[in-house]
Amino acid sequence: MSPRYTFTSALPAQSRSSFTKAKKMVQSEDPRYRDIDRMLARAYIELQRQRVQQRKAGVFMPRMDLCDDPDNRLVTAIFELPGMKADQLSVHIENRHLIVEGQRMGPHLHARHQSVAPSEPTPPALYPVQEIKYGKFRREVKLPEGVTRMSAAC
Repeated sequence: MSPRYTFTSALPAQSRSSFTKAKKMVQSEDPRYRDIDRMLARAYIELQRQRVQQRKAGVFMPRMDLCDDPDNRLVTAIFELPGMKADQLSVHIENRHLIVEGQRMGPHLHARHQSVAPSEPTPPALYPVQEIKYGKFRREVKLPEGVTRMSAAC
């Protein structure tokens, strides 16, 4: 006959459920932080919605650093677009959003230089690892209250 094993828990069965734990956290939450939590959740959901829309449209969002210096009235946005020139970018303001968009062309690093007969098709270069994003991009930055087209500079 095999031995019977019994497990006991220090917690009652009802508190072990993740729903019950989450419910207790919400009930014990400090109301001063509720508005901040909701604001951050809305911003996160909006960002995810934008990313899904852009993926469907075949557009990517370049990474960005945003610097808001409290001692200065300037807000600086730095976009990660290496190799891009200013004339390859479209920068404009629309509905209180700064919009930066353009298209980043893929590299032509591996053009075939071997002597191949013109009648033979040249096989495309293979990229076993491709982490750099190419193609159309678009990034929107919501402008602070009071910013107008005249006061914005790019």
